Amino acid sequence: VLAGRRRPAFWPVATPFVAADLERTGQLAGRVAELRPAVVLHAAGVSRGAEAEADPARARRLNGEAVADLAAAAAAAGAALILVSTDLVFAGDRERYFEEDRPDAVGVYGASKAAGEAAALAAGQYVVRLPLLLAGDAGRGRRGADTALLADLAAGRRPRLFTDEIRCPVAAELAAAGLYRLASRLAAGDRPAAPGRVFHLAGGEPVDRHRLGREICRAAGVAPAFAAARAAEVAPERPRRLVLDCAWAERELGWKPPDLRQSLARRFPAGR
Repeated sequence: VLAGRRRPAFWPVATPFVAADLERTGQLAGRVAELRPAVVLHAAGVSRGAEAEADPARARRLNGEAVADLAAAAAAAGAALILVSTDLVFAGDRERYFEEDRPDAVGVYGASKAAGEAAALAAGQYVVRLPLLLAGDAGRGRRGADTALLADLAAGRRPRLFTDEIRCPVAAELAAAGLYRLASRLAAGDRPAAPGRVFHLAGGEPVDRHRLGREICRAAGVAPAFAAARAAEVAPERPRRLVLDCAWAERELGWKPPDLRQSLARRFPAGR
């Protein structure tokens, strides 16, 4: 069972999809009890930093407390739970982050997701951290970094992209394949690791946001009409370097961190 706003177009198979209102306590837990799935992949919640900053209590409730409720429901149904999390649980002040590293978020969104991670892991469930996604249209105004940039350019806006903010982007289709591999193994009773394990499914190429923008535009065949900026000068609170080490996922899930070219080829198969 997938739990989120809608079934993503990039999910690799037809899977039962459940949409539930996390603000209605017990609704999602009731659906889990009704369906009794083998695995629940939980991808719902407050997913935008600005939305979390505007209403921190709601972010904590939906990204943290709701996970604890869902973990309890999954345990009662005998299901494994996979919580989809984010690289933004980290402060971004280290060379790289390992799967066993403890979160040290600096923003409301990251802290709320870290609370959800803690709830899932305390229940002996699984967490998968994802990096910046190249995801196309993710629905209801949610876009991948690629689509958001191209929409700005198409509308005549000239966004500022940071030359000192480093991420390890990955195509959503590739990340979804990694999530599906984990879910399939859990559904078959083949646990790839001890309960309470974190996996990173990130790209293998650290890249700054400005260079990423140029590569997206090159792949999409559009002019890179955006400005360079430094996060240190205009947004010093932002995590600066979020490089995820994927050693556990590589060893136990067969994850092969794609480089930027591979991810862009999935997003723009006719890219130039």
